[in-house]
Amino acid sequence: MKSIIILATSLAVVAFASATPALADHDHDDDRHDNYNNGYGHHHHRYYNNWDQQRSYYSNNWQRISRSQQRALDRQMRAHWYAYHNNNWNGNTSWSTYNDPGFFDYLHTRNPSLMTRIESYIRR
Repeated sequence: MKSIIILATSLAVVAFASATPALADHDHDDDRHDNYNNGYGHHHHRYYNNWDQQRSYYSNNWQRISRSQQRALDRQMRAHWYAYHNNNWNGNTSWSTYNDPGFFDYLHTRNPSLMTRIESYIRR
């Protein structure tokens, strides 16, 4: 139940931030400090001005996702990784492999709900 509430809250925050970019651009000392610390600090609500900032947040905080959460997502991530490479990938897949800005772009457009779930794991 807690994860459903977190996911719903994350979806609402992302939708609100993308629908109202003027409101998402706030300038507080604490927020600048949080952005300096890999985009995560004592504020649990993260607002992005654009996709580049959000992608950077994923990249900088990728390893915050626990091993059990990585295992839970691995099948989906692997399937999307192969699709991203037109089912022509012969290399290894691992959690670090998925931390690729182009792959984030692919997921952002093809499976935004998966990106939202990943973000909820990063925030925990």
